[in-house]
Amino acid sequence: MEESILNEWEAFYRVVFGLRIDLSSFDVFEAFIPSRKIIVVAKDLTADSLFLACQHHFGAARYGKDFSSITSSRRAYANYMVEFDDEKTPIDATRQLRYVPLTVEERLVLELWHYRTHGTFYDPHFTHLCEGSRYPDKTYPGVFVDRERKELSVGFPLTF
Repeated sequence: MEESILNEWEAFYRVVFGLRIDLSSFDVFEAFIPSRKIIVVAKDLTADSLFLACQHHFGAARYGKDFSSITSSRRAYANYMVEFDDEKTPIDATRQLRYVPLTVEERLVLELWHYRTHGTFYDPHFTHLCEGSRYPDKTYPGVFVDRERKELSVGFPLTF
């Protein structure tokens, strides 16, 4: 199971971004449960480059602020992954299934992956607050599906 899902991610990056990434050193959580999923984030991808890929593959609208001002809790200097469960809750397997807030980059990778594999948006009925990322004024970028326009809306600032 571990090898096939990582091979799928390598193929995803090859097809969608033209990137050749090597995930052979990745260690998927030992008790990997098929109902759990992973998001693999390739190094050096930015919110801007991911947004452009979304625009190209299924349509996306940018709202609010400039993405270059977003800071994220996990910068992609190396390839990394985030695991999440069937309840669409990100978890950190190394910390006993503790909630891990997604960054805007992770959410956009998830949308691209899901659209490529299922032909639909990941969660079209939910506005996702990307708590792992912030604008300089401490607001969070949001991501939601505009069902009327059938496109992803990205970047509008939200607060708690």
